[in-house]
Amino acid sequence: MALGWRICGFATFLLLLSCSSTESHIRDAILSLVNMFRQTDDKLERHEQRERGLGEILKKYLASIDKKQKALEPLKGIVSRIDERLSNVENVFLQSLKYLTDTVNRNLNNAPAVVERNLTTEEDRIGKRLDATDAKLNDLKQEIVNLRNSFNKI
Repeated sequence: MALGWRICGFATFLLLLSCSSTESHIRDAILSLVNMFRQTDDKLERHEQRERGLGEILKKYLASIDKKQKALEPLKGIVSRIDERLSNVENVFLQSLKYLTDTVNRNLNNAPAVVERNLTTEEDRIGKRLDATDAKLNDLKQEIVNLRNSFNKI
């Protein structure tokens, strides 16, 4: 819309120059053109000022983003080290789990033989074990009696 007025103003100026006009008409047309150029210049200056302001804001935001990005850079190394350590722990855990599983399976496979061997022990061995247990029980009985006597004296 403004461009249309400018063209009309300029056309009017040319029309006035081509026609035989008075000096005051030409002067008014020139002043009109000067006023139109001033308005356009003012508008351009305001537009440039807004662009500069936006440019400054963008610079600040980009600087802020750059600082935050630089602050996050060490995290990449930290995360990779934690990931490596976690991987090592996972490997140790899996190895331990495999070892325990193998041990349990081996013991379960050997369990019937061990139970059979313990149940079919020789009579002499069982007798010796029972005699040793009886001797220990007798010793404990004697200690209890001695302790009772010492408490009774007190």
